[in-house]
Amino acid sequence: PYETSFLSCLYLCYRRQYPAKCVCENLGYEVHVVNYIKGIKDANPTPIKDFLEANTKKKALFKLIRGSMSYIWDRQRWREFVSFRNKYLNESKICATKEEVEKLGYDAYVVGSDQIWNYNITGNTFDPVYFGDFGKNATCVLYAASSHDIPFPLDKELEFKELLSKTKSKVFFIFKLPGLLLQKITTKEP
Repeated sequence: PYETSFLSCLYLCYRRQYPAKCVCENLGYEVHVVNYIKGIKDANPTPIKDFLEANTKKKALFKLIRGSMSYIWDRQRWREFVSFRNKYLNESKICATKEEVEKLGYDAYVVGSDQIWNYNITGNTFDPVYFGDFGKNATCVLYAASSHDIPFPLDKELEFKELLSKTKSKVFFIFKLPGLLLQKITTKEP
């Protein structure tokens, strides 16, 4: 059977990966979830550390109080999330670069999230990993592709256009606006 990989942007997207993984496994595919971590802020809560690193303590005080009150609950929720990942998702080794993802050597990749092109979570730049193209023989699908601020500011639109024009990946949207942007700035069809 083919080895298919799911690559997600945010940890919340695992809720979408698990049902898709189950469907693919029922179709006879061996499915792995790529554990890609570059540019993603650790979701493990650290209210005191965040407060100490804040530029404006007065503004950060409310966040510290709220964070301290929910710290135990957030830690428990995080442990449950990690337990779910370990039990159900068949994750790859940790990858931090596109080259490391390519070295996994999967036949197909499904890259998905409604935030894969949210440059605010990847260091104020688009991450090439979320545009696919993992090796010459790998098939890649960008599923539910979107971002937080479409249409993009001009500088981001130019960067987006360059990356998207290079990809051979098929792109599928769940929202209309990203598809219209894709048609407007590239020759690709959504």
